[in-house]
Amino acid sequence: MKMTKMHLVNSESIQDLLRFKYVIFAGDSCMRTIYKDMVLLLQGTDRLLTEQELKAKSKRSICNDHLLEGGIYSSSTLGNNSTYYEKRAYFTTNHLMKFVFLTRCLNAQMFSILKEIDKHNHDPKLQKPDVILLNSAIWDITQYRDYGGENVELEYKTMLNECFKLLSEFIPENCIVIWLTTLPFSEDAKAGVFNNSYHRKKFLRIRILEINTYSSYLASKYGFEVIDLHRLFRGRTEHRVDDGMHYDEIVHREITTIIAKHIACIWNVKLSVPISSLPLTIDDDEKTPRDNDQCCKQILASIVDKIDNVQLTIEEKTVLEQYFKLKNDTIVFDVENLSDKEKQAMYLLNYYEKLL
Repeated sequence: MKMTKMHLVNSESIQDLLRFKYVIFAGDSCMRTIYKDMVLLLQGTDRLLTEQELKAKSKRSICNDHLLEGGIYSSSTLGNNSTYYEKRAYFTTNHLMKFVFLTRCLNAQMFSILKEIDKHNHDPKLQKPDVILLNSAIWDITQYRDYGGENVELEYKTMLNECFKLLSEFIPENCIVIWLTTLPFSEDAKAGVFNNSYHRKKFLRIRILEINTYSSYLASKYGFEVIDLHRLFRGRTEHRVDDGMHYDEIVHREITTIIAKHIACIWNVKLSVPISSLPLTIDDDEKTPRDNDQCCKQILASIVDKIDNVQLTIEEKTVLEQYFKLKNDTIVFDVENLSDKEKQAMYLLNYYEKLL
């Protein structure tokens, strides 16, 4: 992949884009950080999140927002388990942002979101959501039974389909739903979602490509937007923090910029002039982004190409060509009983992790 300069949105850009808008963020800790970076920009500052802010959770206030439910208000929901719950909000006279922590794509918290949307749909005094950012995968397939492959993935796919079906029935007209794929993580990730009873991180690391592919196509089927964060950031391992799961403040400002560009394209509005730029990995075959009034799929290609349901770029195809030349002689995998497709995925991810 080549490195190109990504122009970052500034505070003015986000304030203007989301003026009088209501945005819901629903997902795990990575989604929470996406929410925090967006909230920070809405406050008139262009600075990046601090290390303390990146790690912050459960508190009464983070980046001047408000904890509404869960977190420190409920001792029964604290801890790294499926009962964890956190609902946050940041609001001014011009902006409304809400975050809900999900440990499953269709659970009590998701039904609460649907109920709130339905309430706002039927009360003209309440603001309807303009944008919903959604992700759920890692918790779904690690916390509700021992991860055993196809069975738990099948259950996740069934529940995700039901989640999307209900969401499509409840969202108001013109509301944008954006599905974010799960970001890549290292084989020795130490995040709380990987508790001591979970021993198959290496296997999940490669299965997440298939899971992301399925969820992306399902989201598209229901008319939702898709931003493939795994594809965009799997070459950015140097920006992971020490736990191997989460990312630093630079990547999160880039994610905010990508989301803002996507929304601006859909609404056919111009973003304010950016203030800075940072390198971003983009495929050699990716078209150069044009004006904001162009279709967002010109800026972000979700699943541009795929082989056997694994999303690939031109460089990645070249890497796998090398794999096919070597696989019978020198490559040994430390996970047993992998299919040919899973071996390709592991080789590719090991390439990015510099484990080859």
